[in-house]
Amino acid sequence: MNNKKFSELLNSYEDQSFESGCGQDWLDHFYMATKSYFKECEENGKRATTKGLKEKIVEIAESDIFQFNSN
Repeated sequence: MNNKKFSELLNSYEDQSFESGCGQDWLDHFYMATKSYFKECEENGKRATTKGLKEKIVEIAESDIFQFNSN
């Protein structure tokens, strides 16, 4: 996924979160997912990548907590 499409996807997630009344929860989970991704990479001696971070964010957005539409 290119950066433009990912940026649009993030905007969509943000819109969906505020429309469903969970905007602050989404922002909190977004922050924690980002933080935990880098911590996991460090603990496992792996190099953090943009692709890996994008996958982590999409995973949280599509989880049972939010069930955002990625289309």
